[in-house]
Amino acid sequence: MEEVRNAAHWAKEYDFIPHLDFVFGFLEGGERERRETLRLIEDMVSLYGVRIHAHVFVSLPGTPYGSLSAAPLSPWLVRRLGELGRAGTLDGSWHVQAKEVGAWG
Repeated sequence: MEEVRNAAHWAKEYDFIPHLDFVFGFLEGGERERRETLRLIEDMVSLYGVRIHAHVFVSLPGTPYGSLSAAPLSPWLVRRLGELGRAGTLDGSWHVQAKEVGAWG
């Protein structure tokens, strides 16, 4: 995580706006990890003005994760991602992906 923070710091220092990708819905991650990820996102947005591109895990056949399914997204996470989207700091088709893979919690 420190590398991401450093990169965002230097990008801002040189007037770049990073567009960071985050993937939600991995089964190995629990509520604690989701809250930590959201805290990182909120820090990056407030400190460095980054934009967030959100995704939901979609398994791809033939890959090591090809047999996995997405974990349901918690209602609090769906709500907060929606708020960030309406604020203009988050984009992506995460809500469409969540519905397609059954992760809309």
